Amino acid sequence: MVPTYVQDVLRAQLAAEVHQVLCQHGGHMYVCGDVTMATEVLQTVQHILAQEGDMTLGQAGDVISELRDKNRYHEDIFGLTFRTQEVALRIRSQSFSLQERRPPGPP
Repeated sequence: MVPTYVQDVLRAQLAAEVHQVLCQHGGHMYVCGDVTMATEVLQTVQHILAQEGDMTLGQAGDVISELRDKNRYHEDIFGLTFRTQEVALRIRSQSFSLQERRPPGPP
């Protein structure tokens, strides 16, 4: 039996719905799982928003940051770590490292 991963289902079956719910209907996303899965889901959502919303990865990353700021992107991440804050910051920075470099100047 081939395993099915949540990020694969999001990408293959729910991409348009994820974009609509998050960007057009004010919906929330809840991600609960280990740190690896949560990182992969975040990266997948970023790619979905970019593709479905006709935006760059950087713009999609900004949307996710805004969703977090508005408490609409929720993560309950678990795993064995002793430096939780450091790991969380590293994961977030890795997810946004996918963003394209913006040209200098005002947004």
